[in-house]
Amino acid sequence: MSETSSPNAFACVRIEATRDRAEVIAAEVFAAGASGLEERENGDRIVLLVYAPAARVDAVRAAARAVD
Repeated sequence: MSETSSPNAFACVRIEATRDRAEVIAAEVFAAGASGLEERENGDRIVLLVYAPAARVDAVRAAARAVD
C-alpha cells in the first residue's frame, strides 16, 4: 500500500490484491470514506487507486488492511 497526497487535501492510496479481495476492499474503503476508486489489472492481480479526503485516509487505509 502506498500513498500520495496533493495540496487540495485529497490522498491516493494504492492497493494491490486478488480480484475477489479487491471487490471486498472496494466496498470497505467506500464505507470508510473513500470518494473514488480506479481499478487496473496487473497480471493476475488488481491494483486499486483509492482516492479519499486527507481527513479520512487513515480510516480508508485501516479498512483496506482489515480485509482478510
